[in-house]
Amino acid sequence: MLLNNLFHLHNQQINEHSLLAKLSVDPAHAIFEGHFPGQPVVPGVCMVQVVKELVESATGQQLLLQKAAQIKFLRLWVPEQNQIVSVTVSWQIDGNNINTTAAIQSDTEHLFKISGVLVRA
Repeated sequence: MLLNNLFHLHNQQINEHSLLAKLSVDPAHAIFEGHFPGQPVVPGVCMVQVVKELVESATGQQLLLQKAAQIKFLRLWVPEQNQIVSVTVSWQIDGNNINTTAAIQSDTEHLFKISGVLVRA
């Protein structure tokens, strides 16, 4: 789990099929010793994982990413520059599939977007 470890949730609003969360990343986390020394950048896989964990928390289900139809890394997420970011997620449940779209953005720009399918683990 990356929530409450690498990522810290400041607040979250959950609706029936969407959520808005404000979170920050721990710039002192050990992951930045290797990604990248002296120039820390949040790994893309961690952005995917935090979206999955937020949907798991909102739906109360353990999930797996089955398909990523589209992933866009639009800007580097530098912990020192982007203290608190917004994560917006929406989903539709279709049988065992949870069709999901999400974005992570700073105050001024989008950092990451994904659309894909999560399934119950």
